[in-house]
Amino acid sequence: MSSAPNGKILVVDDDPELTSVLEAGLTQYSYQVDTVHDATLGLIRLYAFQPDLVLLDAPLSGKDRWDMLRRIREVSEVPVMVMSVLDDEAIVSRGLDLGADDYLTKPFGQQELLARVQAVLRRTRLPPSEGRKVLRFGGGELVIDPTAYRVTVRGEDVKLTATEYRLLLHLARHAGSVLSYDQLLDRVWGPGSTPRLATLRMAIGRLRRKIEADLHEPRYVCNQRDYGYYLSRD
Repeated sequence: MSSAPNGKILVVDDDPELTSVLEAGLTQYSYQVDTVHDATLGLIRLYAFQPDLVLLDAPLSGKDRWDMLRRIREVSEVPVMVMSVLDDEAIVSRGLDLGADDYLTKPFGQQELLARVQAVLRRTRLPPSEGRKVLRFGGGELVIDPTAYRVTVRGEDVKLTATEYRLLLHLARHAGSVLSYDQLLDRVWGPGSTPRLATLRMAIGRLRRKIEADLHEPRYVCNQRDYGYYLSRD
């Protein structure tokens, strides 16, 4: 997809000064950057530019960008990082529930932005060395096909974000073993990111809603109280 050395990034923010700063900073590190100040134009550029990552502003009011995030998830698995001036759990939860892969609070420094961008791209680009064996659980009801980047439950395709898929795949490759919160945060979000335990819990909640038949008694993604999560082998 990418023609730039480090990747292509689409920035959607209604602050021209900020988009100029982001473009200059990311271009300096060999990213190809396209910027728009409107959600509708953002969707048009998404198709034309084919980015490796979208940086999406989350406004204090209005639904345009949430609608854009929802539309992105209907047509693409491109990772999305939401930016907001508020470090508010409700905004974080809203963005993650709609399919965002990470969250960045304004104002932020160039080095923090670069580290977070690198972490998102690193974890959403599975290296060729990772195993490609099809994984089956629950008597074959849950199937994970790393080669096709596909997850099915009882024969139906399940649409996961890049982070949700990475989380499920990591749990599946260690099925039966309890992975601590810190292990999952480090392995799935990456050492260059700064996620919180609440972010992990929200991601687990979204994943369960997509693959579990009963959220009150999860069959696949189980938890070890006050320690971590594991994927059941059964």
